[in-house]
This record gives sequence, C-alpha cells and structure tokens, in this order.
Amino acid sequence: MIELNVTEVAIPDSIVFNYDEIKMQLAETMQKYENVVYTADNMKQAKADKANLNKLKKALNDERIRREREYMKPFTDFKAKINELISLIDKPTALIDKQVKEYEETKKKEKRAEIEKIFAKYEFPEFVSLDGIFNKVWLNATCSMKSVEDDLKGLKCKINEEIDTISRLPEFSFEAMETYKMSLSLTAAITEGKRLADIQRRKEEAEKARAAAEEAARAEAERKAAEEAAKASEQPEQIPMPEPAKQQAAPSTQWIRFMANLTLEQAKELRVFFESRNIEYKAI
Repeated sequence: MIELNVTEVAIPDSIVFNYDEIKMQLAETMQKYENVVYTADNMKQAKADKANLNKLKKALNDERIRREREYMKPFTDFKAKINELISLIDKPTALIDKQVKEYEETKKKEKRAEIEKIFAKYEFPEFVSLDGIFNKVWLNATCSMKSVEDDLKGLKCKINEEIDTISRLPEFSFEAMETYKMSLSLTAAITEGKRLADIQRRKEEAEKARAAAEEAARAEAERKAAEEAAKASEQPEQIPMPEPAKQQAAPSTQWIRFMANLTLEQAKELRVFFESRNIEYKAI
C-alpha cells in the first residue's frame, strides 16, 4: 500500500516586522498631504511628492512579494511533485474507467434485450412503442427485472383503461384517440379531441347555413321567373280591326325584347304558349 509521508515543516505563527513603528511614521507623514493644495507655482513639488509616495509603496509591496515567494517556494515545489504523482495515476485510471463503462454498457444492452422480451409478452397496442414508454431508470443495476415487469404491467393496464375511457366519449372519441396515439396522455387527448370536434361542428354549421342561403336564393329566383312568365301569359290578345271590305290587312306586330329566369319545364311551357298563339320568337 503506497502511503504519503510528509515531514512536518515549522510554519511561523506570523511574520514579525516593525509594523507599529512604520504605521505611526506613515500616519504622521501622510497627515501633511491631507490638506495640501498645489498650484501652478509648486506643481514640480507635487510631482516629486507623488513620485516619493509611489516609491515608498513599491518598496513595501516588493518586500511583500519577496517574502511571499520565499515562504511559498517549498509549497510550490511540493504541489508540483504531487501533481506529477497524480498524473501517473490518471493514465491507468482512465483505462480502467473505459473498461468499466464498456462493461456497464454491455450489461445495459443485455438488460434492454430482456426488457424488450417482457414488453412483447404483454402485447401493447400497436401504436405503443417501447421507446415511447421507456424509463432510463430500468437500466440501472439497482433496478430489478421484477420492478421493470411490474412497471410494464402497470403501464399496460393504465393504457387499456384510458383507451376504454376515450372510446366511451360521446362526441369526439375518434379525434381524442388519434391524439392519444401520439401523446399517450389522456388529458391531452380529451383536450385536443374537444378542440377538433368543435372545429368540425362549426364547419358543418357554416356549410349548412351556406347551403340554406343558396337554396333560398334559388327558390326566390324561380318564384320571380314564374311571376314574370305568368304576367306574360296573361296579357290580353290583340284583336285586329276589320279592314275595308275590299282589302283586309294583317295586324301589325313588333319585336319586344325580354329575359326570364325559368326552369327547363317552364321554358317548354312558354314555348308551347308562343307556338299556340303563332308568336314568333328567337334567342337574344
């Protein structure tokens, strides 16, 4: 058994330096800059003061960095060596992980094949596929085949009950069933079935209203045509005046243009009337 043994390193509780002394001196020195006002005449002095302050700040920070590196050097070296050791472990770990995953994938495929056999045994409706009801939990090693079979049995009963419920719907069972085949959701099937049935009902009502309007218009046109034909047949017959004894002239006639909206039977009757009166007629 490989074991990591690290020699304990004495770490100081704190880094001691003349903190209080420097803080006091800085407080006194910085105080004189709090109310100072620089003008164009002493701008050179302002730049010099700024440079001195930056120089002091840099000196303090540089010492902090140097001490930090000094104290961190052993840990940095230790960290690099530990990472190198870890990298030696990573390669075989990856190889082992690959084999474990391949093994688990093989077991899942074998379990999937067993689940397919159970699915076929229960003879689900043809529109129900295993993928459509599959639960990924079934492939887990902790999920027993008995649990899988119980789930499939429960799903079969549930689907049969929902199909029966849909078949007993009074108005839109067909539409609901078509939706259920795709969603396997009773709620979605009933909602969509109602929607489609309502659309179909409104369409049928609109078609009936249109047909009724067309029939009414046709009947009105026939009525008007019949009235026109009746008026034409009731016109008084023109009785010619007798001519002088020696010469009798034929009564004068004239062409009168008119149109009538008639059925075929009405047109035949009008033709008979014209012929019985020796009325000459022709198409317009």
